[in-house]
Amino acid sequence: QLGCLGIFGTPVAGSLLEDRLVCAHRSGQAGNPNQRWSEMHYPGGTLGEWGRGSSDPAGSFDATVGTWSYDTNEVTYNYGTTYDWTLFGSNSTTPAVFCDGNTVVAEIAQILHIPSDTSLPNPCGS
Repeated sequence: QLGCLGIFGTPVAGSLLEDRLVCAHRSGQAGNPNQRWSEMHYPGGTLGEWGRGSSDPAGSFDATVGTWSYDTNEVTYNYGTTYDWTLFGSNSTTPAVFCDGNTVVAEIAQILHIPSDTSLPNPCGS
């Protein structure tokens, strides 16, 4: 078993996420709206989220759902519970991913600039 390092290669810097909207989903769950995330990684550590599905109607927005930080390629999320994940970049055959050890936790569909108008539809899709 190759694990994340063997499949995805060298981890990338968590600073790549700063001031960005990350569109991601739990590994293998892209079609399930409740397993998708649209999170805004604000400078200073605030984490916001755009609505993602039927339980969070598209267009809904929460400016503060938790915090985030990074140390090199280790990204830490805190929603009341803390998660430490390693960020791996994409290449020609694999998406960018977050890994917990050798387990892919989430696949990243897109990394976008945070739109200035959060009343618009979610750029990650519904």
